[in-house]
Order: sequence, then C-alpha cells, then structure tokens
Amino acid sequence: MAQDQAQPDDFAHYNGSVSILNECIELAKEIAEKLRGSDCYKRYTEAGRVIAESPGLRDKIRHFKRAQLEYHAKLFENHDLPFEEEEKVSRLYAELRLNADARGFMECEKELLDVILQVQEIVADSCDIDAGF
Repeated sequence: MAQDQAQPDDFAHYNGSVSILNECIELAKEIAEKLRGSDCYKRYTEAGRVIAESPGLRDKIRHFKRAQLEYHAKLFENHDLPFEEEEKVSRLYAELRLNADARGFMECEKELLDVILQVQEIVADSCDIDAGF
C-alpha cells in the first residue's frame, strides 16, 4: 500500500520534470527562430544558395568537411597521426579559401555555429555539466 501512495508523488514529479524539459525545448525553438531572423543566418542562407548553384564547389566543400571529420576522428583515436594527414586537410582548406564564394559560405557557417556553441556552453556551464569543451 505504501508503494501505491508513493506513485502519485513520483508521477507528479515525473510530469513536472517533463513539463520543465518541454519548456526548455520550446525555448530552444525560440532561439532557433531568433537565429533564423538574424543577419548572420540570412548571409548564411544566401551563401548556401550560391554554393548550391555551383555543384563543383559544393562537392569540394563536402569533400573538405568529410576529410576534416575523418581527420578529427582519427586524431581522437590515435594522437600520433602522420603530418601528411593534417597537411591534406590544410591543403583542401587553403584551396577553398581562395574561392570567394566558398570562403564566404564557410565564414558565415562558422559564425552561426559559434553562436550555437556559445548557447550550448552557457547551458552546460550554468547546469554544471562537463560537456567536454
């Protein structure tokens, strides 16, 4: 019987937690809406449109991002990567930086992702969560 009496409190606590978490999700949606209304986001979408109209450039950016991701994954697993691995990613990046459209897109993307990362860091720090950054 004591177990039955504990259930309403547990249920209320659970529902309260869910309600608070749902509010957090709604706040995240509001943040996303504000980002979509920002000049930064507008520049990003315009730069993305330009990139989308140039399949060769779009493919080069995708290739660079894939190479960069693979490099960081290997680096995470094995801290002693050959210099050639880093040089390959650096070379791909340098080639893209020479193209004004690619450079503009990557700069806009970085600016937007930096804001998103700052929001994540603020939440993690405020909640005393070690998110690994």
